[in-house]
Parts: sequence; C-alpha cells; structure tokens
Amino acid sequence: MRACRAILAGSYVWLLGSAPALAQDVFAGTWVVNDDQPAPWVDGTAQNQPDFDQAIRHGKFTFTKESVAGPPPFNCKKVQYTLSEVGPDYLFEGGLTDPVKQAAALGFTSQKIVSLNMGCVSNDADIEMDFDLVDHDTAMFALDNVIYTMVRTRTQ
Repeated sequence: MRACRAILAGSYVWLLGSAPALAQDVFAGTWVVNDDQPAPWVDGTAQNQPDFDQAIRHGKFTFTKESVAGPPPFNCKKVQYTLSEVGPDYLFEGGLTDPVKQAAALGFTSQKIVSLNMGCVSNDADIEMDFDLVDHDTAMFALDNVIYTMVRTRTQ
C-alpha cells in the first residue's frame, strides 16, 4: 500500500513539474458528484448556512484540455488550469477552522494535497474553483458553504 502511494505521489509530482497544458491530466475525464455536506465552518448563524444546489448535487463534470462541462456555473469552453500542491490550511480557500483535523475527517490522508484551480471567463459569468484530490479517484470542492465530493467514472 505504501509503495502504491509513493508511486501515485511521484506521478503527481511529475505532473506538477510539467507544462501547464498537462495540469488537468490528473483530473481528465468524467466525474460525478456522489456526496454533499455542510462545510465544517458552518456555525449555524443565519449568515452562514449551506446552500445546497440541486444541479451540482447530482452533477457530472467532464474535464478536457480546453474545457469543462458541468452544471452551471462550471461550464467553460476556454478553461485555464493551474495545478498545485497545498496543505490542509489551504483547502477550501482556507475555510477550515482546524485544518489538519478537519482535512483528515474529510478523508485527506496527506499533508500534501494536489489541487486543481479551474479559471474561466465567459459572457455569462467568471468562475474560479479549486478541486482537491482526496485520492486518485475522489475530489472535493466547496461552494456556498457546502462541500461536494465527486468520484471519477470509468470509461466502458
């Protein structure tokens, strides 16, 4: 198991040092949202409530070199990706109140987390979103005080 993690980590490090066009390769393909939960920073005040989006809650995302197809507002025909390695304190724009403990509770097992930043400017809206890898086939992102989990689908 440790050898598998080392190989996986090594491949991520290689991609992190690769050309920007390869940045999305770690995320390439189709993913489906399979879970959502209130973000750990939600404290119950009226100003800090989760806003579950039904389209995202049941959404499907496809990442390609040039575009992202997904529920609004994620559709983007001319996407820009940046791949980075971050610590738990960076997850969800630094929103975790106890980053190491809460990241572990969410399933992150490493202090070095691969994060894909997706940026898009379109006529409808501008969006920038971070997708953080829990493992090779599981990623998370946060929107409107909700943490969404998505899993990679396998081509058949």
